[in-house]
Amino acid sequence: MWKPISDEAAVLLKLAEDRANGSRFVVSRPDESGRSILYGSYHRAWQWVLGAVGIAATRTHAIRHRAATDIANSGIPIKVGMALTAHKRLDIFMGYVHLEEGQVHEAADIVAASRAAKLAASKEKMARATRGSICPSVARA
Repeated sequence: MWKPISDEAAVLLKLAEDRANGSRFVVSRPDESGRSILYGSYHRAWQWVLGAVGIAATRTHAIRHRAATDIANSGIPIKVGMALTAHKRLDIFMGYVHLEEGQVHEAADIVAASRAAKLAASKEKMARATRGSICPSVARA
């Protein structure tokens, strides 16, 4: 199966392959048997790596969610994002995409500014229509 990856990811996988001693796994058992690493060993190693770089404990699947969110926010077409994450259905892809708090606040500010501009324009229109008239309906007649 073909999986699209960036040039940077390809370089990193090549480095991992060079260190894998012929194993078909990116991370294999340290006994050089070439077999896949046991989940418990993998989980402990992942938690150790996170701790070593000061990142709060998280599952590796969270990286997939982060990637989908970054892809969706990058401006590339949704179908391309779905191909990058190997999702066939939009609803599944969107389940991986999460709102960014900053985006929500920015959107609220945009909506508020739009409302304020419309209100100001409406007030100005009303003021022009009623200049010299006490009743707006008389000014329109």
